Amino acid sequence: MGWIGETVDSIKSIKIRQLLTQAITLGMIVTSALIIWKCLMCVTGTESPVVVVLSGSMEPGFKRGDILFLHMTKEPIRAGEIVVFNVDGRDIPIVHRAIKVHERENTGHVDVLTKGDNNDVDDIGLYADGQFWLHRHHIMGRAVGFLPYVGWVTIIMSEKPIIKIRQLLTQAITLGMIVTSALIIWKCLMCVTGTESPVVVVLSGSMEPGFKRGDILFLHMTKEPIRAGEIVVFNVDGRDIPIVHRAIKVHERENTGHVDVLTKGDNNDVDDIGLYADGQFWLHRHHIMGRAVGFLPYVGWVTIIMSEKPIIKYILIGALGLLVITSKD
Repeated sequence: MGWIGETVDSIKSIKIRQLLTQAITLGMIVTSALIIWKCLMCVTGTESPVVVVLSGSMEPGFKRGDILFLHMTKEPIRAGEIVVFNVDGRDIPIVHRAIKVHERENTGHVDVLTKGDNNDVDDIGLYADGQFWLHRHHIMGRAVGFLPYVGWVTIIMSEKPIIKIRQLLTQAITLGMIVTSALIIWKCLMCVTGTESPVVVVLSGSMEPGFKRGDILFLHMTKEPIRAGEIVVFNVDGRDIPIVHRAIKVHERENTGHVDVLTKGDNNDVDDIGLYADGQFWLHRHHIMGRAVGFLPYVGWVTIIMSEKPIIKYILIGALGLLVITSKD
C-alpha cells in the first residue's frame, strides 16, 4: 500500500487551479482542432478531406494503408479520375476509378460507373440493388494526393476482434492526433510571434474604451525595446493572470541599454506600481509577454464565463469530450 499512498498524496498535492487551467486549455485545443477540421471541409468541399485505403483493389497505384487527400468541386467527374464514394447500405467509403460517365440530357448531371484498377469487373455488384450508376450525392471527392502507409494504424484498429475496444482506441488515437495537431500549430504560433502566449483575453475594464472585457488580443514580441504608448501584456511576480495595460514611461539603463517599463490602464487613475511586487517600480524585459498587435471584440467571453461559472465549464468540456468520442467523422 506504500506506493498507492504516495500516489494519492501526490495527486492531492496538485493544485485544483492548475487542473482546471489544464482542462480549459485542453478544451480550447480540441475546439480549435475541430474548427480547423471544419475549415478544411469548407476549403476542400468534402465532408472527409482525408481517407484511408482499406483494400488492395487499387494496386499498384494505391496500396492498402495509404492515406488519400480529397477535393471536391462543382465540376463533373470525368472518366479516369480516382474518386471516393459511399454506397447505400455500406458504412465504409470506397476508393476506385471512374471508368465511364453518363451525362443526363435533361439536367446535365453526370452519373459515374467505377472500378478498382486491380479488379476484373466494374462496381455494379457493389452498388445497391437495381443501381447501375453513382450519382452526385454518392461521390465524396476526388483523390488529389496521398501519403503511403500512414493509414495502417487505422487498419490495425479496425481489424481487432473486440469491437468496443477497437472503437475506443480509434477515438483515442483520433483525439490524440487532434490535440497533437493543435499543439503543433500553437507552438508554431509561439515561434512566429516570439511570445509564449500569442493570444490573451482581456479580463477587466481597465483598458476601456480601447479594449473591453472579453476582447481577444493578438500578441507579438521582438527584440526591439518597448516604447511609451505601446499596449503590452505582462506578468507580475506572485500573480497568475497576465495584465493588459499601456506603457506610459520607459527607463533605459545606461550600462546595458535594456529598457524598463512603467504601465497604467487607460481607464485607471493611477499607474501600476501598486500592482507590482513589493519594492518594484518598473517592469523588466522578462515580465513582458508581448505587444498587442490586433484584437477581436467579445470573442473571449467564453473563457470569462467558464472562469466565473464553473458548472458551464464542466458541461462544455464534457460535451467536447463526448463529441470527440462519439463522432464518426
